[in-house]
Formats: sequence, structure tokens, C-alpha cells
Amino acid sequence: MRNIICILLLITITMLVYKNVNAQPATLWTKTFGGSGADRAYSVQQTLDGGYIITGSIPAPGYLIKTDANGNIQWTNTYEGSGKFNGHSVQQTLDGGYIVGGTLYSGMPQLRLVKTNVNGVEQWSRLYGDLLHDFGRSVQQTQDGGYIFGGSKTSITNNDLDFYLLKTNSSGEPQWEKTYGGDNEDSGFSVEQTQDGGYIFVGDTYSYGAGSGDVYLIKTDSNGNETWSKTYGGTSADAGKSVRQTEDGGYIITGTYESGQGYSKELYLIKTDEYGDTLWTRTYGGTGRDAGNCVQQTHDGGYIVVGDIYSIASASLDIWLVRTDSSGDTLWTRTFGQDWGDYGYSVQQTTDLGYIVAGYLEYGIGDGDAWLIRVAPDISEPCNLGDVNDDGLITPGDALCAFQVYLSGGTPPPDCDNPCALEAADVSCTLNGVTPGDALYIFRAYLDGKTPPLECNPEQK
Repeated sequence: MRNIICILLLITITMLVYKNVNAQPATLWTKTFGGSGADRAYSVQQTLDGGYIITGSIPAPGYLIKTDANGNIQWTNTYEGSGKFNGHSVQQTLDGGYIVGGTLYSGMPQLRLVKTNVNGVEQWSRLYGDLLHDFGRSVQQTQDGGYIFGGSKTSITNNDLDFYLLKTNSSGEPQWEKTYGGDNEDSGFSVEQTQDGGYIFVGDTYSYGAGSGDVYLIKTDSNGNETWSKTYGGTSADAGKSVRQTEDGGYIITGTYESGQGYSKELYLIKTDEYGDTLWTRTYGGTGRDAGNCVQQTHDGGYIVVGDIYSIASASLDIWLVRTDSSGDTLWTRTFGQDWGDYGYSVQQTTDLGYIVAGYLEYGIGDGDAWLIRVAPDISEPCNLGDVNDDGLITPGDALCAFQVYLSGGTPPPDCDNPCALEAADVSCTLNGVTPGDALYIFRAYLDGKTPPLECNPEQK
């Protein structure tokens, strides 16, 4: 019986895990969430149990939705206050709970953080700002267990928005805050802690740059002191919406590029080195109001971007998923939408190398529904079990990589650059359950002179 189960699992791995991106991937399922009002999903993350956590807004308070791996709701919670709360960013925390960052609209908008336990029950909530027009956009747990919270804050001096960065401890108490910007409006949207303990922060600026609006990238040290800043764009209004540090220490940015030809906008992708100097830029679309809202580097060194594209057929916006190689060249694109405006805000590559996308349908049950889309892996050639570093041989290096995968909790290290390193290391047939036994089995296979693929061997667990 165990051998039959193992064979079935191996078939599953063979079907789902591959080396090369090829055809446009299929949609595995979609889910909508909402009631009679306007419901929005702004951020989604895969959780440790293989399910998903989503945040956004409904007509009154912000919310969290926890689903299983198939998008079925396990629980929902709302987080009221003295007004409407829009949750723009969510992340699972080291204790298994969640941190939500967004904006509370009660009189003047304020930045708000909400910390919950694993079941979404609120543990604490804090407001930040000067009771002017302040907006929270992006939150991440930091290496010390605290949080970095990015957004925009109205300047008391000139009444325009500035980039705003807030560092808190694990209880949400402020440790420091910084603003960045010039004499005009500058809006921050996405922040991430970098490998050196500092921060990278992106948005758009009307104070600096070459055009009427430019992408604005700021690098800081661990205390929020600016190390350098860069602007990117042309002579028209361009904007930055999402930034991530890449494996080479540089950065990938997405946003919007305006060509200046009839106010046509394109999805904008910028790759920089570690100092923010441009390595390459790409634009995609251009037939209408196209935009990039979220970017992530994929397991093979390429990129996945979600945003919106103008559909000529329906004369409306659709959710747009763009997959590129490491040079920004398009591998495939997918659109999702109906006959009204549909928007994509968040994307993440999942542990099986597929994708999870969050956004909203302009018209659903009510005035719009939150929309969750699960996309299959975009791959076509099966991995060789045991050949973790994808060199065609089983060597001690594969055993070392397998052990590193185990130590990192299932995330292949950068030197194991095979996009299916996680599954290739799972030679004991536990479907992503990489253990020290896998490393030992791979090393024994090396001593026996075996080459991939290995047989799945549950007895070696």
C-alpha cells in the first residue's frame, strides 16, 4: 500500500515539477468573496499550512480571510475602529499569526497596524500619523521581530505627501520614523528589508526626476537614514508600486510608464544593481491604461508581475499576469476578467511553483467582489529526483543542497538554482517533506554511482 501511495505521489511530482518555463499555465480555480457592497482584495500570501491569507476592504471595516489550499474559507475576521479600515498588506509572522498594515479612514486618514494570532483574533492595534492625510501601504516583519511600515504622510511644512517609513518593535510601539521627499507630492507604496538589514522603499515622486512624475527608489540603512535614492522614467507621469530585492543583491521594480502618446500607459519593469543603477527596463502593453502593481522574483530567476491591462474587446480593464525570464523578456501573459473593470493587486509564487493572485471584480454579488485566482505551474519538463542542483549528476553537492533546503524550512538556497530544487531534494517521497534522510539517501546514491532519476524510496525516510 505504501508503494502505491508513493507511486501516486511521484506521479504528482512529475506532473507538477519541471525545469523549463514553457506554455501559458492553466487556471486551477478562482474564488470570489463579498456581500452587497464593494469588496476588495489588496494582498495575498501563502501560509505555512499551504492555505492563503487575504486582506482588503469591505464597506465598513478591513478584513482577513483565511482559506485552505483550495480557496475554501476557514475563517474571516473584521477589524473595526472609529471608521473604515483598508488593509493593504498582510504577512504571516514568526509566531504563526498575522500582521496587517493599511489606512483607517476616520475623519483624516491614519496609518494602522493590526496584529492577530493564528486564528485572526486581534492581539493589538495601533494608529500612527499626525491626523492629516496619512496612508499605510506596506508592512513586513523585520529580522529583530519588529515591523517596518511604509506609506505616505502629509508634510506639515508644505501640505504635500512625503514618503513615510516607521519602524516598530514586536508590540507595534514606534522605535523611529523617517520622511523622505521634496517640495511637491511624493507617495510611498512598497517597502522591504534588505540583506544588509536596511530597507528599500519605492513609490512615485513629483519633486524629483525628469518628468511630471517618476518612479522614486530610496535605500536606507537599518535606522532609516537614506543611503541613496534614484528616479526612473520619461518625460510624462510614471509611478512605482512594488519593489523586491533580487538574488544578486539588486532590485526589481514594477509600476506604470506613460509613453506620452495619447496618455497611453504601460506596465513598467525596472531591474537595477545593488546601488539602484539601471541594468535594464521593459514596458509591456500600451494600448490603454496598463499598470504593474506587484512583482516577485521566481524560483528560476525570472519575474512574475500582476497588474491591469485595458481590454479593447470589453473597453474595460482586466487583471493581467506577466511572466518574464531573468532579462525581462516575456515568456507568457494571462488575462482574467469580465465585462467590467477588474484589477490585480498581489501575486506570489506558491510552493508548487504555481501562482496565487488577489484583486477584485468591479461587479460581483454587490458593487464588486474580492477575487482570488490560483494558477498552475508554468513548466513542461520533469525534474530529476536527487539532482538538486540540476547538473545532470548526483554528487555530494546535491546532498548538501538537500540538507540546506531542510535547514531553511523548504526554501532552496540561491546556490541550488534548479527551479524544482525543493521537489528534487524530496527523494523519500513525502511531497515537499525534505528531511536529513533525503540528504543521506542522495549521498548513498552518489556512492553507488547512480545518476538521476532516482526511484522514490519511502523506506529511506
